[in-house]
Amino acid sequence: IGADLSGEEESIPLLTLDTALEGFSIAQQGYWFVAQVKLAQQEKLPIIVHSRKANDRIGQLLRQLKFDQGGIVHGFSGSMQQAKKFTQLGFKIGLGGNLTYERAQALRRLAQALPLTDIVLETDAPDMPMSRQDGAEKDEPNRPDNLPPGVSCGSTAEAGIFGGNRHADSS
Repeated sequence: IGADLSGEEESIPLLTLDTALEGFSIAQQGYWFVAQVKLAQQEKLPIIVHSRKANDRIGQLLRQLKFDQGGIVHGFSGSMQQAKKFTQLGFKIGLGGNLTYERAQALRRLAQALPLTDIVLETDAPDMPMSRQDGAEKDEPNRPDNLPPGVSCGSTAEAGIFGGNRHADSS
């Protein structure tokens, strides 16, 4: 698997199931995904999951393996039902640049419905670019300091992304 667990790791590196990944079947990816989940269980570590049109399969595998260390579902783009299943397994839902696009209404509704305690705001520079409504150049690199005004650890309402006056204890 290639993970060096001699240090003090905080999670297993990104585990992927990606239906659009060329050269690796879902069966091949599933084999390595399961192996890495088992390693995380052995070491009692959370995982970071990259799912591309594979949320249901990943949830199924995690339940079959009785994985209970939680983690983050990185760059989430699924349904509310899928998000709730992941949070019931102890995962946070990673939301990133896609949330800033006007066309991302379903994702915005998901962000508004989830408790803030279930959300991780990701910048994933430079791979999850934000909408450039702020007049920035399209070629400008995506960096954490380019977050829209009002988006920070303590405040998300001003950005118009989560809507309303929400607090971390809301449900």
